[in-house]
Amino acid sequence: IEHIGLDNTLLYTSDGSRREDDSQGYRSAVREFRRMTKLGGRCLITVPYGKAVVRNWFQVFDAAMVENIVAEFQPRSHEIEYFGYHPDGWRKEAPENLVDATFFDIHQDGRPTGDMAAGARAVVCLQLDL
Repeated sequence: IEHIGLDNTLLYTSDGSRREDDSQGYRSAVREFRRMTKLGGRCLITVPYGKAVVRNWFQVFDAAMVENIVAEFQPRSHEIEYFGYHPDGWRKEAPENLVDATFFDIHQDGRPTGDMAAGARAVVCLQLDL
């Protein structure tokens, strides 16, 4: 959902009239996920996590945006797990350790450096149960 409402002309279409600029667009998508999930069902959502930023064609979610996902879905119960990227692999982490995590984007950042991350340096995984 990190792409919803944002500029999709980079990868999905060359039609400039399709360009979007609504960083809150993910909220209506989450409401639609809820509508499509049957009672007793489960919705799984994973997004890049860390320092909130819109990077034209995607965005990184912070704690407030994760809270928005839960609020829009209105689950009966939910679980949230956070993972941080390290050069030797992914590890489960406390969210406060990931608040400054960034996202490497080859389209905007050029060549990988340092930790050689191929994208997100942190992700949040949500389990939303109806």
